[in-house]
Amino acid sequence: MIVDDNTDTDDSLQKPHQFSMFQGLGLKDRQHLAERFATIHCPRGEVLLRPGQLPDYLYLVAKGRAVVEAVGSSIRNPVLAELGPGDFFPMEALFQERAVFSTFRVSEDAIFYRLSAGAFRQALQEFPGFHHYCETRSENLVDQSRKLYTSHLTTRPDYQSLDSPLMVILREKPVTHGPDAPVRQVLQDIASGQVEVSVIVTEKQAPLGLFSLTDLLHRVALPGYSLDAPVERVMNRDITPLPGKALGSQAALEMARHGLQHVVVIDEGKVIGLVGERDLFGLQRVGLAQIANTIQQASSIEKLVQCSEDVRYLSHNLLDQGVRSEQLTQIISTLNDQLTERILHLVISKATGRSEDFSFCWLALGSEGRHEQTLSSDQDNAIIFQSRQSGDVEPGAVEKTRSLLLRLARECNTVLDQCGFSLCKGEIMAGNPEWCLSLSEWEKRFEEWIATPDPKALLHSTIFFDFRPLYGDETLAAKLRSRVATSARNNHRFLHLMVENALERSPPLGVLRDFVTDSEKMIDLKLSGITLFVDAARVFSLAYGITDSGTRQRLRLGGRKKKISDKEIDAWNEAFDFLQLLRLRRQHAQLIQGKPVNNKVDPSTLNELDRRFLIESLRQAGKLQKRLQSFKIREGGF
Repeated sequence: MIVDDNTDTDDSLQKPHQFSMFQGLGLKDRQHLAERFATIHCPRGEVLLRPGQLPDYLYLVAKGRAVVEAVGSSIRNPVLAELGPGDFFPMEALFQERAVFSTFRVSEDAIFYRLSAGAFRQALQEFPGFHHYCETRSENLVDQSRKLYTSHLTTRPDYQSLDSPLMVILREKPVTHGPDAPVRQVLQDIASGQVEVSVIVTEKQAPLGLFSLTDLLHRVALPGYSLDAPVERVMNRDITPLPGKALGSQAALEMARHGLQHVVVIDEGKVIGLVGERDLFGLQRVGLAQIANTIQQASSIEKLVQCSEDVRYLSHNLLDQGVRSEQLTQIISTLNDQLTERILHLVISKATGRSEDFSFCWLALGSEGRHEQTLSSDQDNAIIFQSRQSGDVEPGAVEKTRSLLLRLARECNTVLDQCGFSLCKGEIMAGNPEWCLSLSEWEKRFEEWIATPDPKALLHSTIFFDFRPLYGDETLAAKLRSRVATSARNNHRFLHLMVENALERSPPLGVLRDFVTDSEKMIDLKLSGITLFVDAARVFSLAYGITDSGTRQRLRLGGRKKKISDKEIDAWNEAFDFLQLLRLRRQHAQLIQGKPVNNKVDPSTLNELDRRFLIESLRQAGKLQKRLQSFKIREGGF
């Protein structure tokens, strides 16, 4: 390495102040900051920074190239990024005053402008525009990391990201027919086209329905329908067309919700193609539509137990194929919702002595209420009921109604346990009389928690405030949600204590080392990571009356209410997604190995990429907590 002063004899080089990091500064400030850079010449192969090293300088590439390399035997291609003229490093590490995670190596003879770490920190104080630029770069790191992570870990040649628009996923034009086409003709065209389904369309190519080989069996052959009759009479009308700009994840959820094997894709109202499960996920032993249909048609508990095993098998398969955590948890939760609904239907339909003078609703709580279930979840549920005539159950009939519902709920809890949803150790289940209440009882219970928020009430708040209607009369849940939202938002003391509760745990990051671990050298990804985001998001929802129960949407809507930039909110959500993904992968490995499932991970066992993303994700949790700490409670929210 050869070090010059702050000038260079090569007139073809751009000067430091001409690069992007100086764009937020005035002309004088640009020049003053640029004068603090020295010029160095580095030969190919020289290593400027190694993993674990605290950086002494900020490097700005003036000429030549450098590469960023990941470390770890599990990394197929160690080169994370190539750096050319105008690129700089390691800004995030300097800004956050931490060690680097990667190797920075000169890949061809290069000239760098170099600023010492001390001068860098001084510049942050002197030049607000430079500080803002560095802070924004740091916020975007998690999003950049997630993209790198996907590109390095997704090795399947046939993998199609669920983040891709359907227009990109489409492969061939579908076979189409008019509604008057005879069934025989439709079948002949399906056979000659070597496809499984035809889209039935209007003259203007708008979708009317689908006809598949499955429909041939159930809608034509078994009922004895004529092959010469129009296909319109036997087509499947239960379709939900999606625009070409919709993402693959939306199509996957539609398949799960409605038991579809294909989703019709349209552009300006006209059919442009079909997307099937194979297009999204490749070949599988069991698929979304197959599982959803089997659940909906199941006539026995034994069949539903088998369906629950298929859901878990599919979940492992999708995780192996690189499906993102947000999409995977939504798919798992959707299928588990259907499973629970069918269990409730079977149990209730065979029950005797049920009165029709009351309505009830089964509530999903906790992670299920947030649509964030993972590969291993226990039960958190409750029941709300009300008289159909008087608007509430008459005092004398409350216990009778509760007794009937408790018998049904306990049977449902038992069956859910057989299906892999273990009984809640804290007994927060619908079969517990404490959580099988009338609407007025629930309103009173929530009012007590909000008015007198002792530690037990705050603990219940972290579970029950995430409720979502799953089965039955959803208007009961809507009434309760409205009442709770108003009470919580107007009780400043309760919100203060909820903020304090959300700040009780801090990210397990050390000052002298990367992580703070427990006695077993482990980090609990749920309690020390994911919960930090979930608790903050819940405070947002209560303070602003947000009805959405999902963490990501709560963070987005609450952050916007507080006028926080979308970039910062995106960084929170990307960090939350990575922690969920790491947790899912951990559970996946434990289940495959037949080990007890937990949420703990030993950071020393992670590869360099995972360690880097884990640190950055936990840092984002800390930033979110600082935001929460700075909020002041006032009338109507923060």
